[in-house]
Amino acid sequence: MKPEPVKDRYVILVSYFPPQFVAGTELQALALAKHLSKRGFEVHVVTRSERILPYCELMGDIVVHRVSYLQPKPLRFTYYVCSFIEIMRIRPQIIQGMTFIPNGLLATVAGKIRRRPVVVHSQGSDVLLARPVVAALFWRIILNSAQVTIAKTQGGLHKLAKYTQFKNRIIKISNGVELSRFRLNRRQCRKLVGVKGHEKLVLYVGRFTPVKNVASLLLAISRVSRHLQGIKLLLVGKGEDMGRLMELARTAEISQLTQFEGEVVPRDVPEYMVAADVFVLPSLSEGIPSVILEALAAGTPILASNVGGVPEIVTDGKEGFLFQAGNVTEMADLLSRMLRDGRLRRKMSKAARARAKNFSMSRINEMTFEVSKSVMNRFFHETD
Repeated sequence: MKPEPVKDRYVILVSYFPPQFVAGTELQALALAKHLSKRGFEVHVVTRSERILPYCELMGDIVVHRVSYLQPKPLRFTYYVCSFIEIMRIRPQIIQGMTFIPNGLLATVAGKIRRRPVVVHSQGSDVLLARPVVAALFWRIILNSAQVTIAKTQGGLHKLAKYTQFKNRIIKISNGVELSRFRLNRRQCRKLVGVKGHEKLVLYVGRFTPVKNVASLLLAISRVSRHLQGIKLLLVGKGEDMGRLMELARTAEISQLTQFEGEVVPRDVPEYMVAADVFVLPSLSEGIPSVILEALAAGTPILASNVGGVPEIVTDGKEGFLFQAGNVTEMADLLSRMLRDGRLRRKMSKAARARAKNFSMSRINEMTFEVSKSVMNRFFHETD
């Protein structure tokens, strides 16, 4: 009996990983890890520790390593040290960092020492919100050391290109979405999330933090509700701003039509997306937000701030409307128009589903796989 061929080991560095923390970057990392495993790699994920989870476990075919991450800030260097030791112990053939700092930096340092190829992802906000001093100190190291840097947005690609002479090493590959998860019965979904009769459901899914600017959505809803009845605002998520937002809903006199749903597990998000009449993302900064891709897949019209990579995936007036971040009046006017016009929403819904096909998770992850294989072939051929 022939022994099975030895698989190439692929390490993915990501700050959080399900089930410890579930958001866009983490879900993208999980989907990519599964895809790489199916395509023949032995995949190892190195991430931060969590007391209730084991140090090392097998998640399907993926090996998850959770290394020390201590508080307060001065002790966080332990994550760097322990991650580096873990990579040395795994001895991978290729290393990937899912964000620039700290994981891209960790990947490039480990790659230099191990003499292994490195792929680094820029998620969008990690570049768009970075301090200039961070860019000056670390971006050049990462960009000049990594064999490939994957930017999620065209704007991010152009910004990164200013910090390296190896501009041809930066490519654009967007985030992806699992389309099949959103093929649900809308009427059933509306019942499941508690939408009554002809209520118009306005949905937000995400963190409650200042950069998400959810307060502006509450103010816009307050304006719209003065002349339009039957609105329900559903806020899904958690975060540091929740208490302040609840108080704002009370003072704006929209508590009776606003529901704070809390955090929901990823498998339930499609029900909310499919049930919604309009999905709103009022952020001050974004990369390629997974929630926008999910809204497209659900066929839900989108109202979003015109920031980061959002205009690269939503065409203003087609799959939804874009507005200037922080402009409550513009947001309220557009939201009112969308909620009043059922024909417009149906047209946008059809366009959204068509647009979503460009961001199929399997297609996006296959592109990353092809890049990784090409990087490995070139690297090991040149070093032979």
